[in-house]
Amino acid sequence: MNLLSTLLKFVAGNKMWIIIISALVGVAIGLFILVKTQDSRIDSLIKETARLQAEIKSEKTKHEISKADLQTCKSKIDLQNAEIKQISIDNERLKNIQPEIKKEVETKYRTIKVPAKDSKCEAKLVYYENLFKELGR
Repeated sequence: MNLLSTLLKFVAGNKMWIIIISALVGVAIGLFILVKTQDSRIDSLIKETARLQAEIKSEKTKHEISKADLQTCKSKIDLQNAEIKQISIDNERLKNIQPEIKKEVETKYRTIKVPAKDSKCEAKLVYYENLFKELGR
């Protein structure tokens, strides 16, 4: 205790030391407050970083889904283009064999002559018989 009382007498006797100690205590309190505010700011920045990382992950997932959808669309378009090309080829083939088909139709179905209005009953009967024969093929 003797040391403490001597120290207090020294400090009380010298006002300069009181000012220095008060200044040091003020600086220490100021630094403590600064550290606490910076800690809260660091915590808010950590939370913001976590939120932004989650947002980046979400956007990457959306991007991958969009790429997959685009690939699906491209494959469907390619399939449709192939079908259109096949139809075009079939159309060209039909155009090329059209004269053959026309010949076949002409040979398969003969022309039936319509009897005149003043023709006899037998001519009309032959007309209708031929007509039904051709329709029955």
